[in-house]
Amino acid sequence: MLYDPTAEIYVIKCQTPGFYYVGSSYRAPGMRAQEQAEGHCVWTSRHGINRYLTKFRVPFEEMHARENEVTMFMCKRHGWRGVRGGDFTWARQDRAGNPIDPPETIFFNMEAKGFGDFSLYD
Repeated sequence: MLYDPTAEIYVIKCQTPGFYYVGSSYRAPGMRAQEQAEGHCVWTSRHGINRYLTKFRVPFEEMHARENEVTMFMCKRHGWRGVRGGDFTWARQDRAGNPIDPPETIFFNMEAKGFGDFSLYD
């Protein structure tokens, strides 16, 4: 098949305990995984890749929405501090390397998109 109208959603369990990354790709299966392993993502560069928990195909036009749904599911299950993906990719640190909490506007935006109630103080 020359054209695949689907995209891949994947969930990575990071090497840092309790940290996860949700990603998506329209590239050939496995290509984005290779890029992740090569350090093309701040979150996985910082926390490493332990293993892929799951990968599944979705229609291309649903890729972004499904990635956000899986990200929010993972945030609710494991806590927002240890999960990044979709529209929630904040990974900033101060000069000493300590994580900086995202501004509350990120959570307001996620709530406005219908992903439920997110508190900075979970």
